[in-house]
Amino acid sequence: MVKELKEQADNRGHLFKKGISGNPLGRPRGVGKIGELRQQIADALPEIVDRLVSSAKNGDVQSARLLIDKVIPNVRPQSLPINFEVAEESFYVNSAAILSAAMRGELPLEEASDFISAVNNYSKLTEFHELEGRLLRLEKISMEGCHEKVSEKD
Repeated sequence: MVKELKEQADNRGHLFKKGISGNPLGRPRGVGKIGELRQQIADALPEIVDRLVSSAKNGDVQSARLLIDKVIPNVRPQSLPINFEVAEESFYVNSAAILSAAMRGELPLEEASDFISAVNNYSKLTEFHELEGRLLRLEKISMEGCHEKVSEKD
């Protein structure tokens, strides 16, 4: 009985087809109260900006702040490039050298931390690359051994 009801519901004609909008064009943009308000603001925008500039020139700090925030993008801090000698010996030696430079004040702590993280990530990549090479060599040796055993049986 339940199965029959489900089949009837599935076979019933629907007003809207699945995946097709009932109103493909939709409501046009700019219609309604919000659209009217935006249009009024757009029409009055030159006067608003003129008044803000005038107020800012007369010492209104809030007007000046509003203009500056909207016109001039926020400046993001950028670090200057730093030349740093990296030893080929080991990752530990490099990390210790970076930490020593930070302790002597030659390198800001945040940048030292970033450098040590980069050295750590590079060491992991190097370790992965070395393990991958070892695995490929072992597989090659293993395959050669299998071929020798097969040829011995023949």
